[in-house]
Amino acid sequence: MIVADASPLIHLSRIGRLGLLKRLYGTILIPNGVWDEVVTQAKGRPGASEVERGHAEGWIKTVRVVVPKALETEGAFGADGEVIALAENRQALLLLNDRAVAAIARTHGVRVVWLTRALVEAVEKKVVSSEEASLILRELVRAGLRVRSEVLAEVFHLIEDREKKKPSRVRSGQKWGRETFPDAGEATFGADRGRVKPFREKDRGEDR
Repeated sequence: MIVADASPLIHLSRIGRLGLLKRLYGTILIPNGVWDEVVTQAKGRPGASEVERGHAEGWIKTVRVVVPKALETEGAFGADGEVIALAENRQALLLLNDRAVAAIARTHGVRVVWLTRALVEAVEKKVVSSEEASLILRELVRAGLRVRSEVLAEVFHLIEDREKKKPSRVRSGQKWGRETFPDAGEATFGADRGRVKPFREKDRGEDR
């Protein structure tokens, strides 16, 4: 089980790979705010029909969430606050691609998984081969997933590395494992749809 933000759902749907989440995590929980963003407000756009179908099949489940005032005070409004609150409440991993939301989530003890990290995990668990994971990553980038070039190169290495069951590489004194995976360069966000909360340009976008 995992809690998912809108961006990973949209990007995987764009390339016809949303089912990867079912194979990897089983049940996907999304708060009503994410459902509204991906489905209700975006009929006919990538993610809408795919998420509806997953919901009908029972592996995507919607949950009503009330965002605590503390989260709103920290800047996590609407769907952003809902995914953090849901992951914290269920003690579940949170799948997203948003650095600003990830930073807030971590202060609440929520473990964050980036979409690129999920691909590495899929190889580790033999859900997909390293070749298929690399293909998916290329498809995601072509479809608009933004990842810094140095991070992208390291992800490709880790995908190959995990299938060979080699230890993680160490770079700049950090082990890029489950908790310290290189996520700073990845930042896709709700500009595709328009977020419910005010958009803060300084908090998002690709690191330079």
